[in-house]
Amino acid sequence: MQEVRAIWLLDAAGVILPEERKNELIEALDSKTPKLRAAFEAQLSQIRDEMVKDYMPPWKPPQTRTRFHR
Repeated sequence: MQEVRAIWLLDAAGVILPEERKNELIEALDSKTPKLRAAFEAQLSQIRDEMVKDYMPPWKPPQTRTRFHR
């Protein structure tokens, strides 16, 4: 599996880091990358699930007869 860097996750989220502390912040965040990645993937799966619900209505059981004709 490819290494995931915190800077890529932040860039995908639209976060802008201040230039004077950028390297320091990236090093600190890289140590927490697995947690950030898990949170990012959880957000993506939640968005995907909501989109699926919007486009695919829940399955309805087939209608059954309540009366039988003679």
